[in-house]
Amino acid sequence: MRKLILILLFFIPAISLAQNATITQSAQRSIEAAQFHQNLAILFVIISIFANKIIFISNYLLQTQPDINLFQLITIFFKKRKGVKLKITDQGNAPISLIKTSIVDKTDNLISTNYSDFKGMVNLAVPQDGSIIVSGFGFEKRIIKPDQIESENQITLKSVEDVSLEQGHHRSRTIAKWMLIFATVLGIYLCATISSYYPPVIVTLIIIISIVNALIILRNSSKYIVLYNSKEKLIKSNKVAICSAKGDKIKDTQTDSKGRIRAVFAPAFYIIKTPASHAKTFEIKHQIPASLKLKLN
Repeated sequence: MRKLILILLFFIPAISLAQNATITQSAQRSIEAAQFHQNLAILFVIISIFANKIIFISNYLLQTQPDINLFQLITIFFKKRKGVKLKITDQGNAPISLIKTSIVDKTDNLISTNYSDFKGMVNLAVPQDGSIIVSGFGFEKRIIKPDQIESENQITLKSVEDVSLEQGHHRSRTIAKWMLIFATVLGIYLCATISSYYPPVIVTLIIIISIVNALIILRNSSKYIVLYNSKEKLIKSNKVAICSAKGDKIKDTQTDSKGRIRAVFAPAFYIIKTPASHAKTFEIKHQIPASLKLKLN
């Protein structure tokens, strides 16, 4: 009887300790899993916000001044100079943002460059013999001579036909779309795995962000002008001339292996032609990456 009691006294604490160790290990694994998924959730939110910002800025530049570099925009509004004030507007008296203003001396050497803000305003430090060159995508270039410069100036720019083949914003938007695809897949994974760690409101929020990401990906699909010949075949890797409605050449470019051109047009009528086809006239109504199918005879 004494031996039985001694055995029980020895084994019962040992079993209890083993059970406690198992519970402790299980709890530790749960804590580590929760921390891991928390880090994934933070990464998911950061990527979603960052990629959406890049897409927003890229689209804004494509719809305003597509020739401005994406990263150049960061420094534009930090360049504040006192002196001559310009307000730049279109023919409808609407302010034009991101219009380039260059200051040159009497021998046309560049002194400095600045851009108009969202209200079309820009402040410049202009030397006594300096001139101001005002230019922007879709607008005529204006040169303001020293005797025309006042302390406050309103500059009205006339719209002109213009085409941008700048690919930087397209690349930035494409990279951001792939980031959103990764974030969306990550969001789906999180929704399937964190329900046991976080309350339903967190899971619902991740589902909503994932759906928004997917919609933005679909909305920002790539757009091209696709060229066909009279036999309904793609005009691949062929030289293309883009001209104004009057026939003045604006840009020379080339179709890719799928007969496509990626370009941004200022609203106007244009003529497009290749060496082996007749000219085709088409109209652009909104300054966005064009999505057209044109048949050239």
